[in-house]
Amino acid sequence: MGDAAEQDLYAVLGAGPSDSAQQLRHRYQRLALQYHPDRHAGSSSAEAESGMKRFLEVDAAWRVLGDQTTRRQYDLQRRARCFRRARVHSRLSLWGRIPRLGGGGSGGDAQQAAGRR
Repeated sequence: MGDAAEQDLYAVLGAGPSDSAQQLRHRYQRLALQYHPDRHAGSSSAEAESGMKRFLEVDAAWRVLGDQTTRRQYDLQRRARCFRRARVHSRLSLWGRIPRLGGGGSGGDAQQAAGRR
């Protein structure tokens, strides 16, 4: 279920964090009707399974984003996750700016010292 934790619930509903509760509800209702299992009763098993999976994703996203309290908690976790990624990215980009020891990169101080002997 680690995959679900990484999935952006707003993207599942085709919405954004700035959307109102009413806009989210409208998107959820539209997607729930589109992917509801009863609508795919006569479809092939693969298509019905895909629709069911999508319906469950939409329903799970709505359960979190449809409630004001859980939506606020999700938004805080989402921001924290984005902040951690930004910090790691900035650290990695700084890593390339650290000067190499030994200057030339052809072996460093150990080879230079061995060559002097």
